Amino acid sequence: GNGAYAVDISVPSHPVILGRFQSPLEQPVTSIAVGEGYVYVSAGKDGLYSVKSPKARAFTRDMGALPTGVGARKDYATPVTSAFSAWVPTVRSQVHSAAAYGDALFVACGDGGLSIVKRNGSGDLYQYAKGPSEFAGDVKVRGNRLYVSEGTDGLAVYTIGSGPSLSLLKRVGTVSSGDAYNIALWVFAPNDKFVVVGTRYGGYSFFGVGGTETDPTYTYRTRKNWYVAYNKFISDEVCAGDQLPFITKQGLVWIDLGDAAAAPSVAGPYDNMVTSLSEGICNFKDGGALYVHNRTLNYVSSRGTEVGKSSASSSNIFGIPRWDGDDRVLISATTARKLSVVNVSSFPSVSNEICEDTSGQPEAGIFWNGKAVVPCGYQGLLVEK
Repeated sequence: GNGAYAVDISVPSHPVILGRFQSPLEQPVTSIAVGEGYVYVSAGKDGLYSVKSPKARAFTRDMGALPTGVGARKDYATPVTSAFSAWVPTVRSQVHSAAAYGDALFVACGDGGLSIVKRNGSGDLYQYAKGPSEFAGDVKVRGNRLYVSEGTDGLAVYTIGSGPSLSLLKRVGTVSSGDAYNIALWVFAPNDKFVVVGTRYGGYSFFGVGGTETDPTYTYRTRKNWYVAYNKFISDEVCAGDQLPFITKQGLVWIDLGDAAAAPSVAGPYDNMVTSLSEGICNFKDGGALYVHNRTLNYVSSRGTEVGKSSASSSNIFGIPRWDGDDRVLISATTARKLSVVNVSSFPSVSNEICEDTSGQPEAGIFWNGKAVVPCGYQGLLVEK
């Protein structure tokens, strides 16, 4: 959205900005081509522009031979000393999300689609079945339903059968207004009353759940943005009173998900709770929430305006937290490529159980039969041994 820049790099150690072009609606620049005295700029829904640039010079470039074979790719290894076993998709793709159901994990592998993963008798992870989705950005389980964000195909709702197996129950093709925004990348099912779809540029769309078990309805109620262009800033579960915490750049917001027939109301933001965009929030004990800030874990009551207990600062506390419902919190530091598990049985005292650097980029995880599960990009799906 900042536009296209002309930069003088004649002195490589001292680049100088010469000029900038922004489209009228400040649409994101998606591509640039350079000609003689002109630069061609594609700017989202604003279209294609030919921009005068006197110093621009057309050029050709020998692209060379593209690498072939797996050996040409970066090895996202998991050391044998790791506390985790790794499952890697057979189709090279990034693992973004996982959801547990009985003895199986539903795994969203982006362009690699949806996979169902289990452990065999030796404890090794394997693909039990390939899911129906060709693109799966995120997955969530609630009851016997699997929610999958399937990109331009929208939100898919599957009924989970024995095995497990999947059958399509409902599809919500329109998750946001405008073609550029109508891409379902993330999904949350924080209670039985709402499903939330993340669309990056459009923010979060809230759908009230109605209808019957065999013929559910998902009715658009509202959209919330606050210019957060990532997916993990709301909790997987509501806190007490059906209050959903949402970390924004302006502070902590509480969204009331108590009435599926109404547009959710908002309380906040509370500026004293602003976190960085590398951090996150999750539901926690006593109906409140736990969020990460300045390498501490902080408790806040549901729809609270003041921070309660806070842990001591620790280098292991940095990233997106997820609670196991008991005494453990998994923290995924996507940008720092680090994950940790801490014990919070005596919160605000916190003890470290696991802390590892990762070769992939870990996203918000889950717990499965008491074990931490971390989607970790090209490193695959990490499951605690």
